[in-house]
Amino acid sequence: MNAANKSQPLVDSAARERIKTDLTSTLIVEAAAGTGKTTALVDRILSLLRTGTATLASGAHDLV
Repeated sequence: MNAANKSQPLVDSAARERIKTDLTSTLIVEAAAGTGKTTALVDRILSLLRTGTATLASGAHDLV
């Protein structure tokens, strides 16, 4: 992304925010290579951990 593009919001910014914040829904993300799917997944996992919705311990509602 060049400097000119950084000042404009992404067209799918609302969807990206939903991936990060709608932690009670199951979402399917389909997009082309290099569009940020892995980053969105990492953001979602971090949100799950930060909110206490999931932990890294084994058990119900845990990530491992």
